[in-house]
Amino acid sequence: MDPGATRSLGFSKNLQEGKYRAEEELRFDYETNRAHYRSLLNGSEKSYEIPGPVHDVLTAFYRCRLEPLAVGKDFEIQVTADEKNWLMKVKVLRAERLELRKRQPVDVVVLEPQAAFKGVLLQRGRALIYVTADERRIPVLIRLWTPYGPVTGVLREDLFEQLTQS
Repeated sequence: MDPGATRSLGFSKNLQEGKYRAEEELRFDYETNRAHYRSLLNGSEKSYEIPGPVHDVLTAFYRCRLEPLAVGKDFEIQVTADEKNWLMKVKVLRAERLELRKRQPVDVVVLEPQAAFKGVLLQRGRALIYVTADERRIPVLIRLWTPYGPVTGVLREDLFEQLTQS
């Protein structure tokens, strides 16, 4: 990501899901507004157009943390993934006090990212991201509802303790 967090410079992925494997690189050329994809497994290469400054899935998540989060004030981030350009709309749903078992309560802001492709909102599942309400915007809880079932991710207990002590 560039130092101003306005765009991604590139993305590398090493994925292993069951028998499926992917090792790939994605690089962005903003002078020509092109993304260049390369598979490290089979050597295939592809290039496709991007609409200008974009984020990959990881830098988009970081970019969300830099937004001035105000309940009801939604924002958008241009994302490229899987050789497609997506508009990620992020709803700032609410502020609340999150109480997780065996942990100190923490004030959070709840975000709901939604992907739109060619102007059509995708309804493949739902995600809620709980970030601290302070300027650090540390993600403490993520809830996903996928076609395969629900998934919950919680910040490790030792990191959560550091967060509430500082």
